[in-house]
Amino acid sequence: MPQSTLAGGTRRRVTRAARRACAALAVGGVAVAGCLFPSLDRFEGRGVDASVPAVDGALDSPADSPGEAASGFCGTRPDASMCLEFSEPNALGAPVWSYTTDLSSDAGTIRLVFDGSSPTPPEARFALDWVRDGSACNYMRLTRRFPTAPRRFRAEMKVRPENEGTVFRLAMEDAPADAAVDSCVFTVRAATNQGTTQIQIAWDENGGSGRQQAQRKPTAPPFGRWQPVTVEVDLGAGTMTVDWDGMVQTVGSIPSSCKLTTMTPQIGVHCSSSPQAVSYDDVAFYVSP
Repeated sequence: MPQSTLAGGTRRRVTRAARRACAALAVGGVAVAGCLFPSLDRFEGRGVDASVPAVDGALDSPADSPGEAASGFCGTRPDASMCLEFSEPNALGAPVWSYTTDLSSDAGTIRLVFDGSSPTPPEARFALDWVRDGSACNYMRLTRRFPTAPRRFRAEMKVRPENEGTVFRLAMEDAPADAAVDSCVFTVRAATNQGTTQIQIAWDENGGSGRQQAQRKPTAPPFGRWQPVTVEVDLGAGTMTVDWDGMVQTVGSIPSSCKLTTMTPQIGVHCSSSPQAVSYDDVAFYVSP
């Protein structure tokens, strides 16, 4: 990331973010169809793919956003494992994200926009623009891979869903051969049933069986407006907590076998069978031992 293009608080923020980076960046792989437990191999290889270029994403405005000062969102979160306000150069590419192939997908777009809807432009908009209703799983997302088995994970973000769909997904994988669980997936979804959000925990047991828990709670209508969302997964306590716009929801009973070797938070559109769009700003991930 060229430091000569940065100034003031943005320079300091990106430098801190680079020093904090603890992920072994990995990209590429083979797509495997699935919905509840889709394989992560299509976007999480086991080594660094130097062929993936650093990309800035398509801009709706040629002008650079001034970003926020050091006292902005990331400036007040120096302990975050990754923090992004989307005003940094290459905010949609590597090395910020481990998987960026969807930037070149023909199913839709991931782009930075300056349309005035975000209080701190630019924002990142993920949209499946060219899929048919009823099609198979379609994705439009960015992923950060943390090669560690932490006890606790926390994500903070501002989210603006335009229609129903999953807005956050956390996957834990790379289980030992003798493990009881192959993978664990934690998702947060905005739904249309009288304005609700849904939390889901799913884990795939060796032998092909799976389990899931889901909880819906009413919120103010979640579509077409910005809302703060916080997701916490505490493997020690066995809980997942989501605070969506101030409404706290908790799902427990995370199995202890979910303490697997890698952790991959993802933002964007996940396994959608119809057009979907959601925007993000001010994203921070915390990984704690």
